[in-house]
Amino acid sequence: MELPFSLTDCTIVGREYPVSECTEEGAQARFIDLLLDTGERMIVVDYKTDELAGRSPEELAAEYRDQQLGYREDITAIFGKPVLCYLVLLRHRIVIPIA
Repeated sequence: MELPFSLTDCTIVGREYPVSECTEEGAQARFIDLLLDTGERMIVVDYKTDELAGRSPEELAAEYRDQQLGYREDITAIFGKPVLCYLVLLRHRIVIPIA
């Protein structure tokens, strides 16, 4: 599977990187599977093992879009850099950028 970024050009900031979200129910912990820093931007990588079950990869990605946009907002606020988000569908060897 080809990745749209080079791991050798990135610093691994964290695996299972914790991000907290305040909700009406209190603080909720979320975890980014892999957080990378290229020096110029941050990269959020979220691994999924879902079956497509008749959906296109893009339809599956749409189900996770709001979660990814939340990660992008949080990481931008924390690091002050632009953020790229990717879903990696491991079972299908597909990488989908989240815009």
